[in-house]
Amino acid sequence: MIFESAKQSPIEALRAERRSPSPIGKGDEEDRLNEAGASQNSNFQAASGIKSRNNKQKYFYSGKKKRHTLKSQVVVDKKSKKVICTSFGNGKKHDFRLFKESNVRWTKERFGITDSGYTGIKRLQNNTKLPKKSSKKKPLTKEEKEQNRKISSERVVNENVIGSLKRFKIINDRYKNRKKEFGLRFNLIAGIHNMELTP
Repeated sequence: MIFESAKQSPIEALRAERRSPSPIGKGDEEDRLNEAGASQNSNFQAASGIKSRNNKQKYFYSGKKKRHTLKSQVVVDKKSKKVICTSFGNGKKHDFRLFKESNVRWTKERFGITDSGYTGIKRLQNNTKLPKKSSKKKPLTKEEKEQNRKISSERVVNENVIGSLKRFKIINDRYKNRKKEFGLRFNLIAGIHNMELTP
């Protein structure tokens, strides 16, 4: 009897009591049934309620890549091919915005070569080369295309360095570690890359 009553729901237990003679009045029985039903419904609502999720993943979602990504900016010396400076951000952050927030600047004696994602950089750094973008109304001329090829041939050093950093699977493949420590791991890999280049 004890195990059966334990398995029964509160309403079934009260109905079983109704079959057996009891000194409780009819009105008291209905009140008890109503109370049991109300408590059961409230428990069901609490169990089935879905908690509101904390949407932190939206911060790292890149609409361009259609996935959650982390962005890294690499500044490379053209002669030595060493990584000078790095900065990091979430995937949805624009390249130029990341550059402004990183406070990376160079002297007047040096030139910076960037890609077209850094449009507007000449307001901050006048001594910068970047390719010109074409539009439907204003297509590029032959001279501008030739200039873009020269800039890309000079900037290929940076792409080669990024390719060598991506030999490490932690950068190339899906990152599965803590997001806060991504910058530390990237800098360690950049340090290994610089150490290999030292004579």
